Amino acid sequence: MFKNRVVAVLVAIVAFTPPIQGASSPTQTTNADAEGQKVLKPLSAHKTTSLTILNQLRQHHYLHREIDDSTSSKVFDQYIDTLDPGRAYFLAADVQSLDKQHRFKLDEALKQGNLEPAFKIFN
Repeated sequence: MFKNRVVAVLVAIVAFTPPIQGASSPTQTTNADAEGQKVLKPLSAHKTTSLTILNQLRQHHYLHREIDDSTSSKVFDQYIDTLDPGRAYFLAADVQSLDKQHRFKLDEALKQGNLEPAFKIFN
């Protein structure tokens, strides 16, 4: 149960990291992707915020769990479930492709404050 709470907090970091006051809009977009769709990209404030939250979890969470491949896998599953709870948007092939690319790499990305994988999955 407590393990699920840690994973839920990490999912929240990935999914809902707010910008720091004075940063530009959280809906900042690039011009367009290959299909002409606007895509969200992480702001510089997201890196700082995610690193701060991760450090707080490491220092102050009473379970002192490691952020490792096991945690990465759980965060990946919960993030996919959060984005598509009714299984209406992602095709099985999409999930398989994202799985190969990101399942065991989210922990390293979070430790570096790199939210690109989460935004890539979202977009």
